Amino acid sequence: MDTWHAALGLQFRPDEDWRLNTGFAYDSSFYRSQNDTSLTMPSGEAWRFGIGAQYQITPRSNVGLAMEYLTMCSSRVASEPFKGSYDDPSIYFVSASYSWQF
Repeated sequence: MDTWHAALGLQFRPDEDWRLNTGFAYDSSFYRSQNDTSLTMPSGEAWRFGIGAQYQITPRSNVGLAMEYLTMCSSRVASEPFKGSYDDPSIYFVSASYSWQF
């Protein structure tokens, strides 16, 4: 089954030191039916929404912070002994970064 991914993002620099980021993305499901998914990959179609900021400390170093929210379709695992369901799953991601150029 074919799948696809689409995303749109935006970056804004209010001044030389700051860069603000935001965006969203969509992933189609790679399962024909959400009633028979794998325990190792129970995801269906998914939406992602993210925001972040980066601050330039010096010309060679910066710090960043970002957050993403992911929500996907409900799915079911039909194989025993792991039979069960994932109803309205969502995940939050938070990341912090430091970059130094040499």
